[in-house]
Amino acid sequence: MESDISNFWSPWVTNTMFSWKKVLGFATKRQYEKNDTILWNGQIVDELYYLDEGQIKMSYLNFEGEKKSVWYIESGNTFGEAPFFLGRECSMLITCERDSIVYAFDRKVVMEIILHNSEIMVDMLTRMASKIQTLTRQIYDLSLNSPKMRLYRMLYFMSQTRPGNTANISQQDLADLLGLHRVTVNKLLVALKNDGIIEHDIKRKRIVVSNPSTLLELIEREQNT
Repeated sequence: MESDISNFWSPWVTNTMFSWKKVLGFATKRQYEKNDTILWNGQIVDELYYLDEGQIKMSYLNFEGEKKSVWYIESGNTFGEAPFFLGRECSMLITCERDSIVYAFDRKVVMEIILHNSEIMVDMLTRMASKIQTLTRQIYDLSLNSPKMRLYRMLYFMSQTRPGNTANISQQDLADLLGLHRVTVNKLLVALKNDGIIEHDIKRKRIVVSNPSTLLELIEREQNT
């Protein structure tokens, strides 16, 4: 069971692509403050981006202006690959969760780098394959698992992978990631908090999984019902 959970999809893209550090001198450095927008949905993307410091959030924006969080990009990763290589408009809203430093590579530079640096090419393909795998697992989870199972699995995954068993995430963002209504997530979190399984600070947008073993038992019980 634990190995299955460890392979659960992660909304945090974390693995650092060190090879890009070697070519930052060919890019344009840009600094952003928390909550700044890097890319708007519908914007033409002519650059490939590397997040050197900070954290960004990728969200879908509907016609009513409502945002639905999809995942978070940690420092050391590229982003914007799909619209850049497909030559299409950006389909997501990309904003800064923290003060961030981003390097932007124009199209000509990217093509030169790819042609002459196999390490970067492999890193890029590996990262894109990882994102595809994450989306596939997310679709499976949304299609086949109950709301309880989705939340329990996500919280247990956080307890095994996030520093201090802690995730700084709002109820709304958590609901978006899991395809649930915020009220549903709130009720489930309150029940877990009352049972001493998590600590939940709504104002600070922080969830701490204080009893992972009991949470794992709940997952196994839910799976067998």
